[in-house]
This record gives sequence, C-alpha cells and structure tokens, in this order.
Amino acid sequence: MVDHTDRKRTTAINGPLCMLRAHDLGYALGSAIWIASTHFVDAKPCYSVGLAGRNLDFCMNSEVVVGILIGVAAKNPYAESRMNIT
Repeated sequence: MVDHTDRKRTTAINGPLCMLRAHDLGYALGSAIWIASTHFVDAKPCYSVGLAGRNLDFCMNSEVVVGILIGVAAKNPYAESRMNIT
C-alpha cells in the first residue's frame, strides 16, 4: 500500500470545519442545481450520497462531500408522488 493515511472514520465530519468554505460549497451547489433546473433537469443535493461516496474512498481529502441526484425523465424518480389516484 503506497498511501499510508488513516481512512477510518468515527464521525461524519472530522472537525473543526471552516464555515466560510462550507458556505461557498452551499453557493456552488445552489448554482449548479439552478443551472440544471433552467435546462429542465431534476437535481437534488443529498449529503448521504456524498457520505456513501466518501466511505467508498472517493474524495478522501475532503471533509464535506455532497452528491447531486440527477433525473432526466418525464417523471422525476427522486420525488414522491403527491397525487392519490383511486
């Protein structure tokens, strides 16, 4: 093994975390989702997807990882149906 860093995590975020960087991440996510919505693409940010990706050794140098679910279909698979058809 070439990389000898400790990849075990006991908490979701190893703090302390600079809130300015987290705030910038929020603006970047909001902008990306807004651009997707202007192109009629359903997008939803999910922290749990980013956490799962980080646990699978993606973006190991980042403390906060957020995944964006993208749905390009006639019906959004990530949204709940609110219509009751009887």
